[in-house]
Amino acid sequence: MKGLLYYGNKDIRYSEDIEEPQIVNANDVKIKVAFCGICGTDLHEFLDGPIFFPKSTDDKDKISGLSLPLCPGHEFSGIVLEIGSDVTNVKPGDHVVVEATGHCIDRLRYKATIQQDLPLCSSCKIGKTNCCDSLGFCGLGVGSGAMSEKVVYGSNHVIKIPDSLPLDIAALVVVQLVLLQS
Repeated sequence: MKGLLYYGNKDIRYSEDIEEPQIVNANDVKIKVAFCGICGTDLHEFLDGPIFFPKSTDDKDKISGLSLPLCPGHEFSGIVLEIGSDVTNVKPGDHVVVEATGHCIDRLRYKATIQQDLPLCSSCKIGKTNCCDSLGFCGLGVGSGAMSEKVVYGSNHVIKIPDSLPLDIAALVVVQLVLLQS
């Protein structure tokens, strides 16, 4: 698979040999990326980071257990390619955006995480996942991101959008679309 890989501060490289993400959890959704924006956070990761990404190839993300290099990109739109057996909110062919946060509850999706068996933080226990002690983002360590051809992320973060909404616009308004769904 083609994409960009983040290796650390001021070190992003193009590759045609990125391993394609696979559905490993019944709640996973595989998305063919249509458009991916470059967020200010992406620029800060490149210029000043790593901030959210693991600090080195020896470190692992607190939620996913993944280490560098990883694809950046968390503001994106795409088309559902495949779904896990428990996914009911989208189907293959649906146009979607992704609410990119990752939190304690998402640890359960990953087999490699070093914190998978820990209890949920106090914020996640009361449903305030945006205040999670381990808050991260798809494309910033909690899963590889959308500066690639395909992404796999949890269905609880995937939002179906109307086919009439152009995917390039959807990638730019992903935050507003997420707020409207809340």
